Amino acid sequence: MIWNNDFQVPPMSKELGEKVIETKLHQCSRRLQTEQHRYLLESFKSTYSPLYLKLALEEAVKWHSFTKLREIKLANSTYEMIENFFKSLETKYGPILVKKALSYLVAAK
Repeated sequence: MIWNNDFQVPPMSKELGEKVIETKLHQCSRRLQTEQHRYLLESFKSTYSPLYLKLALEEAVKWHSFTKLREIKLANSTYEMIENFFKSLETKYGPILVKKALSYLVAAK
């Protein structure tokens, strides 16, 4: 039996992306400085990917109001954003645990 789990996620519109950003920040009781918000939105506009926006927002809610724009770096692509996410998991939990957990997820498929 061949499993085909491929599916395309359509790009998210700029307007919906802005609403998602606003909603997520409100849920987390967070606000971004104008330049931080602009940077987040411009980064999203490079991909219009819902997954990219989700991962970028997870980073953005950690920013402080005093965090300068030069200290903030979001990945340029969804692929890089996922890589950075896994690296942060490895930093937080250790590479062995992350590799084993991901291996179990793949094996469970």
